[in-house]
Amino acid sequence: MAPQTENSSSALRKRLRDTRRLLKRENLEANVRVDAERREKALVLRLESRQNGEIEKKRAKKYHMIKFFEKSKVERKIRKVERSLKKAKEGGQEEGEEDELNKQLEDLAVDLAYIQHYPSGSKYISLFKSSDLPEDSKVARQRETLRQRAKDIIAGGDPASFSSASTKKKTSGKKDQGESLVEEDEFFGTSDAEDEE
Repeated sequence: MAPQTENSSSALRKRLRDTRRLLKRENLEANVRVDAERREKALVLRLESRQNGEIEKKRAKKYHMIKFFEKSKVERKIRKVERSLKKAKEGGQEEGEEDELNKQLEDLAVDLAYIQHYPSGSKYISLFKSSDLPEDSKVARQRETLRQRAKDIIAGGDPASFSSASTKKKTSGKKDQGESLVEEDEFFGTSDAEDEE
């Protein structure tokens, strides 16, 4: 058996279990109890972070190939549209045709941003749906929501917002709880103290 590192999930779970056992004691001094409670909160956060990292790593590996193939398809389509656009400009084609090609190029750029910035902690929703299976309306809505976020990234938004927005549903309760702990903590101050400065 390989030795456990200090930050492995199993080591963190063991330390958390030991801390919780310590907290169950009735005759614990106040300062020891406070330290143990703080340690417990920190261990819970580290364990959740570690587990989320493992999930992201697993999903990144799982969806690497499909994302690679989709990226190749989109890049190939971009090159094709760019060649057509170049021919249209040189040939003096109609203005409407150039506009249509520019629109296609923008859509393909959105698709490329969708693939590149897709959150690694979420199940990947393919851009190119399988033709033999009927598509679920929920999946289509999620795809369109994520494509809209990819458009926002291209328009000058933050790529981090793409991944954080899709995972808000999963962590919203935990994040709110953590924020309320910080707001109540005397060390960090309250929101009133920030308003005075």
